[in-house]
Amino acid sequence: MRAIGRGRRWGVALVLGFSVWAVPAVAGAEPACPAHPAQFAGRHVTLSPGGDAQLACANLRQAVLDGLDMTGFDLHDADLTGASMRNVQLGHADLTGATLDGADLTEAQLGQASLDGVHAVGANFDAARLDQAHMGHADASRASFRDVIATGLVAQDTDLTGANFYYADLTGADLSGSDLSGADLAGADTERAILPGRQATAAPTDHTGLIVGIGLATAVCVALIFLLVMRTRRSRRALGQGDGSTEPGARGTGRERAGAASRAGDEGERYRGL
Repeated sequence: MRAIGRGRRWGVALVLGFSVWAVPAVAGAEPACPAHPAQFAGRHVTLSPGGDAQLACANLRQAVLDGLDMTGFDLHDADLTGASMRNVQLGHADLTGATLDGADLTEAQLGQASLDGVHAVGANFDAARLDQAHMGHADASRASFRDVIATGLVAQDTDLTGANFYYADLTGADLSGSDLSGADLAGADTERAILPGRQATAAPTDHTGLIVGIGLATAVCVALIFLLVMRTRRSRRALGQGDGSTEPGARGTGRERAGAASRAGDEGERYRGL
């Protein structure tokens, strides 16, 4: 009886121990797909106001979702291959593990959205907003991010080979560990961004103010020197004119003295003759 009681107690302890270990593991697991995911392949999708569409793991291949407000929607593991999602609102949405190959997300709003693990080969994100979005461990090779605003984007360890970031705003973005082989970063703003193989870049020093200040100071100095030279020349001319005006007078006075002396000599000769 004692052995049976001990066996029961050990069995209860093992069950409790397994529960304590298993519950956190299940809680931390990725969300599961519904038993019957939505099927909207090739359809023009509309959303009723206030509706709660279940689109996790949905089949949305070639679907049209242009302009829809899907802020905060759960689209994890959805298949959006070739879907048209122009100007769609997907801020704070969960697109973890979704397939976006060839999808058109032109001007889509994806601020703070979760795009971790997405497969977006050849997708079009032109002029979209990806502010503080997360796109880690994803495949966005040959995707287009022209004129995208992606300040604070976190896209670590992502395949970005051949991607186009022409004039993209990547201020403060973290692309560490990503593959940018063949990517076009012409005109892109990478201020404070962390790119593969380099740390965050500081903002370029703007010397415009310093150059303008030096130019103004130089101009003032030149003007002062010019005024000083002109004043010096005028002073010299004034002195020269003064010497010229007194010199004839001095010469005239000398002649008068010489004439007076000559007349005095003549008078002396006359007195001697007498």
